[in-house]
Amino acid sequence: MVHLTQHMKLSFHQLLDGLQGWRPKGVVKVDYQYDASGFMGRVEIPEGVTAQVSMPVNWGERSVEVDGRPFLGVPTEDGMRLSIPVSSSGSHELHSHLSLP
Repeated sequence: MVHLTQHMKLSFHQLLDGLQGWRPKGVVKVDYQYDASGFMGRVEIPEGVTAQVSMPVNWGERSVEVDGRPFLGVPTEDGMRLSIPVSSSGSHELHSHLSLP
């Protein structure tokens, strides 16, 4: 279950190959929070599932922390967000040092 708030976009894409025997893989959990240290995203993905997580960043930043290590992302939305691929199952923490006015 995901509790959506304003300015959130959630996308799910099932690949068309193998749809005939498709079975659910598990539950995807997502939690976003903002405090003085920045913007945190926590995601949990089941085995065999990959995710693209979109994190807000200060304009021009090119990386966020994923599980405590710097990770380069792909800029989107005029450089105000980074798209981060998460391909390993389990729980992951993402952190950007976003400064809101």
